[in-house]
Amino acid sequence: MVLYCLNNYIMQHRISFVDEQNEFGVWEIFLPNNVDGSPPIPHGSRVKIRMDTPSGIKDSIPAWIKFSVQAPGEIPYNGIYYDPPEEDKHVFRHPRPMKPMSLRIYEAHVGMSSTVRSFFPL
Repeated sequence: MVLYCLNNYIMQHRISFVDEQNEFGVWEIFLPNNVDGSPPIPHGSRVKIRMDTPSGIKDSIPAWIKFSVQAPGEIPYNGIYYDPPEEDKHVFRHPRPMKPMSLRIYEAHVGMSSTVRSFFPL
């Protein structure tokens, strides 16, 4: 399999894997930092992975992408690489709430699993 990392739909890196999967069977791509220490993909860039498989070419959003958007008039979503500078990152003001000891269900929709006929009899 051949994997390509597409940054704003321009081929940036072509990385070829023969049998390089991790212990879980997941294909990985490692992109080292630029010479100046900056990330290889700029913050806010559109990112996709192109896989050249025996069954054909497939474009996909990376599995661990943090943010995706759908451009107006387009069907596929675009992955957005999210890694803002430290001064732009959100800082939480309050600690995370404690995890409850047991499951809490605050809202239930009993009718959601019913057939349409039960709501709209013919």
